[in-house]
Amino acid sequence: MSTFFDFIGVFCSAAMLFGGIFLLKPSGNTSKAVKYVFALIFLCIVISALLNIKIDEISIDNKKIEQSINTASLSKDFLKLTFEEVLRGQDINFNKITVCTNKTENGSITISKVTVYSKDSPEKIIAALGGNNAEYEIEVLYE
Repeated sequence: MSTFFDFIGVFCSAAMLFGGIFLLKPSGNTSKAVKYVFALIFLCIVISALLNIKIDEISIDNKKIEQSINTASLSKDFLKLTFEEVLRGQDINFNKITVCTNKTENGSITISKVTVYSKDSPEKIIAALGGNNAEYEIEVLYE
């Protein structure tokens, strides 16, 4: 019911405001155009009051949003691009990179294996990607 009273308040306020402004309108050739502009503005105010939706009435289901985003796929793509940039920065030529990931119980994503298809030396590629200190397996396939 408060939405109805809000609408009535906006309507009456707009009517009084435009009534006062209408008394100040110019006379002559421009009076007809000014009347149309006032009427258009008044209609916009009334329509916006009718379409007023309170923000607190909108509920968003965060669980559905989280489920719709495939974080594993986004992470794989981001990781693949990261490894590609590292190899390009070391002037290593490669044809393809694949990144294998695992999702842990707490929801985080970890890298399990990186496979690089390249004609460069495996030692150079492994060193560029973290060497033997990496927490993931690095496989270099000659291609």
